[in-house]
Amino acid sequence: MLFFKKILNTKTETVAQKDKRLNNRYPVGANFPIKANVRLIGRDEMGELLAQSLEEGRDWRCRLLDISRKGVSVGLSPSASSKRGDPAWLTLSLGEDTLTVPAYVAHWRVSRIESVCGLAVDFPEPSMQKAFLQLVEPVAMVSEMQMVNPAKLVQDAPGLKMEQYTGSGATRLSVWRDPATKAIMAFEFQLADYLVRWSTGMEELDISRASGSRALSEAQMAEITWLFCLSATCLGKRVAPDIREYLGKLVAVQ
Repeated sequence: MLFFKKILNTKTETVAQKDKRLNNRYPVGANFPIKANVRLIGRDEMGELLAQSLEEGRDWRCRLLDISRKGVSVGLSPSASSKRGDPAWLTLSLGEDTLTVPAYVAHWRVSRIESVCGLAVDFPEPSMQKAFLQLVEPVAMVSEMQMVNPAKLVQDAPGLKMEQYTGSGATRLSVWRDPATKAIMAFEFQLADYLVRWSTGMEELDISRASGSRALSEAQMAEITWLFCLSATCLGKRVAPDIREYLGKLVAVQ
């Protein structure tokens, strides 16, 4: 199953091409909306496996730390136990959609607070890989956003000052502030072929196409909202901290 069936064009780029392009490890934010679960066989105090197969394993709720085309890093309970090379099942959920993929433990580190597990994913069929990459791509689009030189911006909103950041492809985030207080008054976030806008006083996000006037269906609107939530919680550190915090809190109430 695919997480985005209505908005992301999967025909212009093959899975192999997309897999090669998404080549980095991308950190995710605290409000990242994907819920993660990992099933492990586990090991006893002597380091021996507790069962013979994952069907007899234990599910551990965990938090995503980063994601890449090759897998994820997760934080989970320090009472969990595993070793490099052990098999696992990784389950990722976004809203009502869920993807479970085979994986294996690539690295394992334990602290007093949590265990940190790196999982390398394995895709028995192309549809699983395509669905997984749909979760990686929104993070990749914004992880390396950079600020546009203010001298190159046209300030055309009276009483407000715009700052702008650009990411991969057509990704662009424009933010308007009150010049005196620096408070965020409005933003426009372009993600792929879509625009997400908000300004002071609006009760909900304004979502539209970046070009053209064709109306969006309810299904498309819902998927664009998820696309915004995935991206807005993973803005790179070159984006001002208060903007990252502001959008993260906005995602939390969607």
